[in-house]
Amino acid sequence: MLCFPLTTRKHDVSAKKAESDAAQPGGVAKSGGGKRSQRPEPVQVLQCAGREQEPTSVFHRRQARIDAEARLDGVYVVRTSLDADALAAGEAVWAYKSLTRVERAFRNLKTGHLEVRPVYVYNEARVRAHVFLCMLSLHVLWHLRRKLAPLLFEDDHPGQARVRGASPVARAEPSGEAKRKAATGVTGDGLAASSLDTLLEHLSTMTLNEVVMPDQPNRPFTLLSEATPLQRRAFELLKVDPMHNVSISMTP
Repeated sequence: MLCFPLTTRKHDVSAKKAESDAAQPGGVAKSGGGKRSQRPEPVQVLQCAGREQEPTSVFHRRQARIDAEARLDGVYVVRTSLDADALAAGEAVWAYKSLTRVERAFRNLKTGHLEVRPVYVYNEARVRAHVFLCMLSLHVLWHLRRKLAPLLFEDDHPGQARVRGASPVARAEPSGEAKRKAATGVTGDGLAASSLDTLLEHLSTMTLNEVVMPDQPNRPFTLLSEATPLQRRAFELLKVDPMHNVSISMTP
């Protein structure tokens, strides 16, 4: 019996013989123009032919190459132009992981709360002012999210793993408080946890009412609606007093 690899087959077999072998059951068709057959790299195929038996094909895996590739599965390299004195290797990985917050910010800027597009102004100065206001609003939104984190389905301390000295390449684990909020839907204050959109919608239900008494129609006064426990807690976290600039005294 004669065995030889298809990818290194010599021209010692005539084209007629090759075509005859391809027509038999289990035969392999000859590639056009005498080119080498294209096979997956880890697999080597052998063609074995004998006088009294059908041609057969056997193969084996290049396990050493497979194991070498497996050691690199899921591995990526973070490269920076800064030297180690300016930015250590671990800090470079932390900085790379923080890009998710930047991507979310730009998503909010373009399609979320702010919607920088479409732009309805065409003068260069006005376009710059429009983008500046959107960026300023994005800055305010970031602070809102951080201040209101105890009421949201977010981690109150997103940098806790970094402070603990955890490996920067390990999967980031949420804090115990974040896991508890996700499991129960309740904050540490016993209030309902929510998303930022839901919380802002709830805060928008507070109203400033102008009240006119029937017996004193010429002396209206303003009155702020009573805040719910969730609204009061949100204002406490923001250090905002909604009553500070609202007069509830009667005006002449």
